[in-house]
Amino acid sequence: MTKTRGVQPHTTMFSPSGHSAFSDSKGLIEFVATLRKLSNGKPIGFKLCIGKTSEFENICQGMIAQNCYPNFITVDGTGVGPLEFVDGLEIPYEPALIFVNKTLVRYDRTKIRVIR
Repeated sequence: MTKTRGVQPHTTMFSPSGHSAFSDSKGLIEFVATLRKLSNGKPIGFKLCIGKTSEFENICQGMIAQNCYPNFITVDGTGVGPLEFVDGLEIPYEPALIFVNKTLVRYDRTKIRVIR
């Protein structure tokens, strides 16, 4: 049994495709702003899988429009993700990581750390 999730190794797990605190890119950025206020200076970030590249573009545009940026973005691959991603709609990990990095550079947000 794994310590992190409390499940047997090699067990198929599914994560919900949404978050209860927000439902779109604008809400995500507002949530980041709220966490920043509550964090007492600790780094704030979020984890994502890339399904549609336009959705990440919307997040980048939202960061600029709201002038709110995370300290880091964690790019995840399949494994545990929303069922619709695990079933093949997600961009594989390495191309997704490259896409996120290039998109952030294009939006001139090179100070955001991209981690895996």
